[in-house]
Order: sequence, then structure tokens, then C-alpha cells
Amino acid sequence: MRRGFTSPSTPSLTPSSSRHSRSPSSSPRPSRSPRNRYTAPASPSRTSSMEYRPGFMPTTVRRQSWQPGRKTVEELEAEYHDSDEDIPDDAVIFNIPMSPRPPHDRLSRSMSRSTSFSSSIAESIPETKHHTSAPAALGDNALPKSPRSSAGSLYSPSVTDSIPEESALEISRTKSWTAALSDLSREARELTEKLEEHAGETEREREKRIQSGAASARPSVEKSKTTSSVIQLPPVQKGNIMIDPLPISKEKEKVLSRTRPSWLPPKDPQEEKKHLKEYQRMMAHAQEAGKSPIPLLTGAERRMSAKKQEEQQRRDNQQNSISRIWDQHVLPNWDQVINEPRTRELWWRGVTPRSRGMVWQRAIGNELELSETSYNAALERAKTLDKKLKKLGGEKPREALWFESILRDTNDAFPELKIFQLGGPLHDTLVDVLMAYAMYRSDVGYVYGTHLIAGLLVLNLPPAAAFIALANILNRPLPMAFLVNDSNAMRRANDLVLRTLQYKLPNLHKHLAVTLKLEPEEYLEPMFRTLFSRGADLDIVSRIWDVYVFEGDKALVRAAVGVLDALEGRLYGTHDEVLALLGWNGKADWAIKDVDSFMKGVRSAGKVDAQANGAKP
Repeated sequence: MRRGFTSPSTPSLTPSSSRHSRSPSSSPRPSRSPRNRYTAPASPSRTSSMEYRPGFMPTTVRRQSWQPGRKTVEELEAEYHDSDEDIPDDAVIFNIPMSPRPPHDRLSRSMSRSTSFSSSIAESIPETKHHTSAPAALGDNALPKSPRSSAGSLYSPSVTDSIPEESALEISRTKSWTAALSDLSREARELTEKLEEHAGETEREREKRIQSGAASARPSVEKSKTTSSVIQLPPVQKGNIMIDPLPISKEKEKVLSRTRPSWLPPKDPQEEKKHLKEYQRMMAHAQEAGKSPIPLLTGAERRMSAKKQEEQQRRDNQQNSISRIWDQHVLPNWDQVINEPRTRELWWRGVTPRSRGMVWQRAIGNELELSETSYNAALERAKTLDKKLKKLGGEKPREALWFESILRDTNDAFPELKIFQLGGPLHDTLVDVLMAYAMYRSDVGYVYGTHLIAGLLVLNLPPAAAFIALANILNRPLPMAFLVNDSNAMRRANDLVLRTLQYKLPNLHKHLAVTLKLEPEEYLEPMFRTLFSRGADLDIVSRIWDVYVFEGDKALVRAAVGVLDALEGRLYGTHDEVLALLGWNGKADWAIKDVDSFMKGVRSAGKVDAQANGAKP
């Protein structure tokens, strides 16, 4: 009797030290340690029990008598458990379900299965004649191998007189898919077959979609088409039997529409195309709304949003262009270009925030010839005096009242920014600048409203530069008049504003001066003393200052008229309502949104109406 040789991908039970040609004798071999077995890499190991598959004849068998001392699977599992950190060298991982085969391999094997089946049976019959006694000797535990393994494996079983040499056994060979499947347990084999069936069904469905034109033959193209799918049009309205029971004629079928019922008159083709485009657009927005939490916008809202984005883009481009002009043309050539008309157009359009500090510093100038040393000296005197005053008791001198007012008022400087309040990043800087100025102008000291002017400068300049700019800008005639309470200068400024207001807005002037009989100081003094830093937001104040630092006090008169013009609709109220908007005690919130329109009103406040005077503008 000749013994068959199993596939080399199964573990070899022949020790490497005693491999030689085997004779047909059936003498048993000694037991071997599992460490000396040969295990083919990356292939599932054969289990100790296999199922008999009807209709297939065994080609090769393995005798149990070869391995009398081999441990069973249960004994091996008892030796190794999951708590082991390292997998032993003789441990074998088995019964892992396999992934489905590639489509072309699965298709070719299924097509050749019918032919290979008959040939496998024919080849296995003569071979079983030499092994007629093998099944009886092995018993029920030794089940035959599927004949498909001989046709699909790389190393086919052969009937030889001797076992191959040791060099031949050391070559790494892989099993075929069917041979590896037959080595699995029942549960793993069933799961592998189910995965194979599912892969086949998926492939067939995809082939059907390809044939119908709904999918591409390439998965990448199919995926891209799925992600960017075209909106499906509604079906053609072919009628409702409850409303239109009559059959549709051929003439009527030609004019059926997708967007109008069949029992209504036919729709114009151009109108049909328009409605279909609107339908696709609505469905596209509906899909976008499903992917994004942003709500759907109507047509008017989309147009308004697009207009706002376009306007914002235009403003950004304009700001970038203006910034380059200031940085590359105006600042390097300040003395030559500052008096040119086109440079005046630049500051009316606004200085960019990046260049604003340097431009303001150059435009304000330094007539007082102050320096950083002046700032440090004034601040040192203020700190020293503050320490002495805190130790004194009794009645507080005016300097102590100045310092207390500074600490109190800095918490009200631009509260929306939250940087000048106690604990804010610029709180101490603003306090130092105000204390230094109070000591520098000890004849003036600290006046309420100065903290807002100083806060605007601290936002754009370092402390010493902010102190120098504050001292020089408050030294101008109109700010100094309101700072020292010069009644004659204050009255002249108020009269100039009222005359301009009577010329530009006669109805508002009559309401404020005649109907309500408001004194100009009640609503104009807060503007002039704070230089419009109270009531307006930061953008409005900065744009006013962009003009004021260049054109001087006349720009403040224009700005006052421009503010009254912008707030005209809210000023036709009672005495208290007007002061609540413009007075000291009210919560000033002008809420002027369009800065460019506001600055156009400020600029036109100083111009004479051409039609009223019969002159050219």
C-alpha cells in the first residue's frame, strides 16, 4: 500500500533531524514535540475533525498511526489561554473566516466548477483503489479531503515512493482557496461561505446597475457619480383614474407635462423648462439643508446675502488698497504728499487700522515738544504723590480726587471691548496715561470725558506716544475750551452748529430749539468734550478722528451736524427722550450701522446747497 502525501501547507509531522526516504512499511514513528512541526506561513491550520462532504471521493488521507503522541485541539487549548502576553512558538491560530475571493477569481472558478468536478471524480477513483483499507484503519475521525483542493492548490498531492527531501519541504507554499476552506471548522466555513455569497450578490447587483446605465463599471467613477448625482426630475403626469378616467390619446401623450396634471390644458414648453429648473434648484437646496444645519434661504434672502458678501469683498479690497497707499506712498513721503487733494480723499475714506496709530501720531504732531522722558517723569510724580495721599487723613486734596475719579471712570471706557475695565489688559496703561496727564496739566487736572479720549489713543499707540498725542490734541482750541469750561468759546462753537443745523435740517432745528427749548450745552457738550467717543461705536469714532486729526476743529462742527442728521428720526420726541440719546445721564447708543453713509453726511454738512443759492456745487 502506498501512502499519499498531503499538501505542504499543512503542518509537517516529520522532524527536520530525521527526514529521509520512507519505505512502504507501516512501522510507527516516534512522537514529536509540536515545536518541531513545520507550519506554512499565513495559512490556516487543519483541525482535528473534518466533515464528510457527499459526492466527493478522497484523494489523500493521513493516518493517525503516524502520530500516536499528538495532542488534541482541546489539550492544546487547555495549555494556552488568553491571559498569556506572548504567543508561544508552537501555538497555532485556526478557524479564522476568510475574506471573499476577488470577482474575477470567483467567476472563473464558478465557471470551471462543472468541468473540474467530473475530472476530479475521474482522477480520484483509481487513486482510491490503492487506499481501500485506509478509511477502515483511520476510523470516523479521519475524513477525506475535498477533491477540489487537488485542482486548485499550488502543490497537488502525488503518489510517490518516498517523501521529498528536506529542502523541498522547507519551500513556503500557499494553499488554494478551496483547500484552505476545507481546513476550517464548520462554523468558520459557514461564515466564509456566507461572506462569499454576499460578495457575489453585491457584484451581481452592481452588474445590473451597469447594464441599466445607473452605475459605472469603475467603482471610483461610480462613487464620484453618487456624490454628485443629478437631481431626478418628477415623473410625467399620466393622469388619475379617479379624476380623468378616459384613456390618454397619442396626441395628448405628446403634450403631457412633468409639472402639470394631465386633465389640465397643456403647458408652454418654455414655462415647463423654467419650472423644471426651479424644481431642480429647490431640490438641490433641500439636499444641502439636509447636510448642513444652515436653514434654507428664499430667493430674496439669497440675493441679499450675495449682495452683502459682494459689498464686503469690495470693502476689503478697498481697505487693502488704501492700506498700501498709506504705507508705501504717504508715510514715506509725508511732507510732500500731505497737502495734495488726493491725500485728503484718502483720510475721508478712512485710515486702515494697521496704519491708524502712526498716521494719527504724524497728523496730530508734537507742538508741545514732549518726549518719553516727559511721560516717565510725569508718571513718577503721580505715583509718588498717590502714595503720600493714601497715608494722609482728613480732607482729601484735589489730586486725590483726580486719582479716585480716574480709577472709577476707566471702568466705563468702551465697555463693549472689555479691555479697560479692572483686570483688563489695558486697564493699568490707561490709568498711567491719565495720571501722567493730570500731573502734566495740573492747572486742568482730570476732567470727566478725558478717559474716553485717552482710551481711544491707547488702543492705537504705546503709552508714551498716547500721552504725547493726548496732550497735543487737548491743546487745540475747541477741546481745550470744553476742558477748561471756557463759556465764550463753547458758546461760539454751539452757535456755529445751530446755524448749520438750521440751514441743513430746519425742521429738526425748530423742534430742538423752539418746541423743546433745549439748551445747546445739554446735547452738544457731551459730543465736544469726549470728541465723539461717547455714544458712537468704535468704527464711527475712529472715522471721525481720521478726519479731525488732519482738518482740525471745523471737522468737529461737521461731525456734530452729521450725528444730528443721522439720528434725526429718533430726535422728534420728548425732552427726556432726546437727552436719553444725547445727554450725559442717558444711555447713549447711537447704533449707526452704515459708516460710509454717515461719513458722507458729515462731509456734506459743511457744503452749501447749490440749488438754494443758485451757485454751482
